[in-house]
Amino acid sequence: MNFTIELPVGTTNHGDDRLICTPAKWTDYIIFYATNYFIHAATLPTVPGEIKREVTFAILNALFIPGSGALRAVRRFVFHPALKPRRTPLERALLASALCMVVSDASIDLADSKVNEPDSWTDQTFQRYLKQAICPSSRTVHGVCSLPPTGYNLCVVPPGVDLRALPSSDHGETRDFARFQPSGQYNVVKVLFSLAQAIAGSVTIYKARGDQINQYGFAAFGLTVVPYVFMSVVNIVASLLSPEYPAMYLVRTPDMAAAIKDGGRFEGLVAELVPFGPEDPRRVRPGLAVWPSHANLPRDWAIYAVWIVLMVAPIAIVGGLSGFRHGEVSTGEQRGWLMAWLVLGSLSGFWAASVQQQLRAPAVWGLGYVGIASILIFWVPAIVGMVKVGQQVKEYGICARFDTD
Repeated sequence: MNFTIELPVGTTNHGDDRLICTPAKWTDYIIFYATNYFIHAATLPTVPGEIKREVTFAILNALFIPGSGALRAVRRFVFHPALKPRRTPLERALLASALCMVVSDASIDLADSKVNEPDSWTDQTFQRYLKQAICPSSRTVHGVCSLPPTGYNLCVVPPGVDLRALPSSDHGETRDFARFQPSGQYNVVKVLFSLAQAIAGSVTIYKARGDQINQYGFAAFGLTVVPYVFMSVVNIVASLLSPEYPAMYLVRTPDMAAAIKDGGRFEGLVAELVPFGPEDPRRVRPGLAVWPSHANLPRDWAIYAVWIVLMVAPIAIVGGLSGFRHGEVSTGEQRGWLMAWLVLGSLSGFWAASVQQQLRAPAVWGLGYVGIASILIFWVPAIVGMVKVGQQVKEYGICARFDTD
């Protein structure tokens, strides 16, 4: 059927009789950026007890460094608490990093020192890197958690430790693991929203096939969406592998009694950590939730494999779709910035996640604004890349394909 319609000035078909590309309006830019970048970053799975400031910084990191958003799912992929129905709710909360413990500065120093201190419960139980398990004292904690002014930190309880029920004389505290019901839940709305975003982003990538890739090669603006779609898909799977916990739950440690004497106050404990004995060969390696441990090589290889896949997959997908061709009209400046956005946005995710973890304990690490600045540097390719994407959208137009076969 033939129709005669009036099209805006600047409409083109890029030499394809089945393609119509009209000049982009300001609303088209807003829709493109919102649906393909901004909203993807807002679908991140949360960390137990994470406060709004941390969530906001994580979302900004995921927007400019999409690899950091995907790496938040590493722990869920490795430990997948939801796929272990025989575990107690407490054990699943442990695998999800929802348990925290009070540790003194002295105990942390002894655990991380190279000198063997057989009388130190942290040295007996942990294989160094306990500083990396420190979480902000501002984390939302179930019950009451008031640390003394100095000398103590709140740490994530890593998987592998021994826990036991609290004595029945502890008034108001859970006495039986079977009775412990953490308020973890599956965010169905976020999962469905992430799915919708993944589908919308996939449509953008699909539209980039053919002429857009011929024109711009691997620098095609439709392919810049790949890391964000990949992040959304990863987040969907991660959300199904582990429930989310709005708060952390306290576990008693040998240092807690000293903290109470120094003015601390703790209520709502759910269990007690049992230190390993001096002759026990086991050691738990804490840290960034899933730092490799020499005590568990199979899990180590799983961690390394997940890291590599999450960081390299977006680059491989773009290469598979474009063959890393330059395209007919792409400039060296476009290719340079968009490739930097793709590569650094994927590979620097690990550094961004590491600095975020270290910034949670600035008094210990001493990073402060230096750590933040090191992350902001990796935002630059994404910011400039988004500008280049806007220029491409203006040049190429908003296209609709009319296939008759």
